[in-house]
Amino acid sequence: MDSMTGYGSSVGDIGPYNIDLKIKSLNSRYLDIKIHCPYEFSEFEIELKKKIQKKIARGKVDVYINKKLNELDASVFSVNSSAAQFWNQTFNKLKKSSGLSGEPSTEWLLRQEGVVVSKTGKLQAKNKKELMVMFDSALMKLVSTRSKEGLSLKKFVTAQLKDLNKGLAGVKQKQKKRTNPKATQDKISKKWSAINKDIALDENRLAQEVVAYIDRMDISEEISRLDEHIKQMLKLCVTKGPKGKKLDFYCQELFREVNTIGSKANDSSLTVWVVEAKNIIEKLREQAQNIQ
Repeated sequence: MDSMTGYGSSVGDIGPYNIDLKIKSLNSRYLDIKIHCPYEFSEFEIELKKKIQKKIARGKVDVYINKKLNELDASVFSVNSSAAQFWNQTFNKLKKSSGLSGEPSTEWLLRQEGVVVSKTGKLQAKNKKELMVMFDSALMKLVSTRSKEGLSLKKFVTAQLKDLNKGLAGVKQKQKKRTNPKATQDKISKKWSAINKDIALDENRLAQEVVAYIDRMDISEEISRLDEHIKQMLKLCVTKGPKGKKLDFYCQELFREVNTIGSKANDSSLTVWVVEAKNIIEKLREQAQNIQ
């Protein structure tokens, strides 16, 4: 069982750059990958996404690649005079049309797009290999943190399911008493006698009332389905591969069955269990949202 939350990072030198590479993942219904990187690395986006797809099945994954030059070497840069002239003319046109005053500063011009040009160019083949090594290292750390968090989630989900199963065992015992024909017959007879002391209840009518009462109170089908759902969820916890969506679906089914039991309860102790069971299922659903 893996969590969808994780983090991995790697730092190193590639060519003239010092690279800071980070990968983080959060909850998502599907696999959603976004690469945030300088244009020098954009050609590798498809390959990086394929690497992620091999390791991760679900989650919102963001990759951040930040670079800075190891040393400020003037030979690495050149100034594009044509671009500087373009921005200067653009500024003067805007000044004239809008009535502004002042002159563009050198600092402002140097910050405009295309004025300062890097001579580093595209990364070489060996640089690409270095980038992939860094990326693989960060990705392994990400997968490791997702697995570690997944172990905690597995323990939590298993414990909650066992608590739910333990409570369900008590419900089964209550169900036997609630649907006992003799006890039900005595209960109906007493109620009838309290209302109609002088009129005897017909035996056939009594039998019909007992059957109808037991049928209304019967939750054996709901208990059986809850049993099966819990078993399947416990099996899922020990199987490989993505399981978050299935667990979430089972949680919906658990809630439906418990809700039906609550509508048939007519018993304070059973109602208490229904409230506790809903609380457990809500916790399970919340955690299932973070399971791959």
